[in-house]
Amino acid sequence: MQLIGYGEDSYTMYVLSAEIDILFSKLNDGCGPQNSIVLYRPCFGRKHGIGEFDFIILASNTVYLGETKLIYSGKNYNNIILKQCQIDRHDKMEKLIRLWFELPSNERILLMLEPNRFHLKLPTKNSGLYQHIESFLSLLSSKYSSLPLVKNKLLVLSDVIDGKEFTVNTSDFDITSMRIPDPSVSVLPKYINLR
Repeated sequence: MQLIGYGEDSYTMYVLSAEIDILFSKLNDGCGPQNSIVLYRPCFGRKHGIGEFDFIILASNTVYLGETKLIYSGKNYNNIILKQCQIDRHDKMEKLIRLWFELPSNERILLMLEPNRFHLKLPTKNSGLYQHIESFLSLLSSKYSSLPLVKNKLLVLSDVIDGKEFTVNTSDFDITSMRIPDPSVSVLPKYINLR
């Protein structure tokens, strides 16, 4: 079977599976994928929650909250513009993680957080979104004994990287750029082979 995909989501999945070692080497934090957890497209409520990330990496001492941008060579996008909702979800998640780790470990339940401290209406306790957010935060508690470093990562994927400098409209994001495989080798233009 041949599995092919199109767009940022497919290229993100490709990098997280086929080129994860290269990505970790570019993170420059001294850890590798072997002891890390990678979440692909984790969603914490779109309209009434935090939002959906392209990826989250739980590395040794750092949580990377990730957005991906796909830039083709024919486009002149050196300055990448993130939408305000993208910036806001990173800010909310970072605050949520910090507040979670401020709680004593035996009191870490989502209801104990003060939502007005991070401008987010918490979902009701019986909702799937509540369960999902709390299970993610519990995963963090099982991986980290204290507050990990949280970094916002913009992953720029392009068919031309050499000599190209990218900037982003917020100083809250670190940029990592990677070259994507030539999409012309797929059976459809601009699609990528995922296997």
